[in-house]
Amino acid sequence: DPADTETGVARDEHIRAFFSEAMDLSTLNTTTFTVSLAGVPHPGTVEYSGTIVSFKPTAGNFYSPSSVYTARVTTAATDISGNAIAAEKVWTFTTGP
Repeated sequence: DPADTETGVARDEHIRAFFSEAMDLSTLNTTTFTVSLAGVPHPGTVEYSGTIVSFKPTAGNFYSPSSVYTARVTTAATDISGNAIAAEKVWTFTTGP
């Protein structure tokens, strides 16, 4: 969330990924869940609750206006049994003006 190719995303939006089961918190971080612009990671933190992981931009570091960002969750993210996610999840979104 936001959905792949969604436009008009707020420049301070928390980017979320949803999982079907509980994940290992120690494997969810700014290495396994990134948001980037033209390959450059955006500064932020990763939080996890239930089956939802959120990337939150660092305070004062809003996303650039009218820009296409890529969100990515790598296969280094695992569930509580140690199983990696089946495939890397990648999606893009465009910020509003």
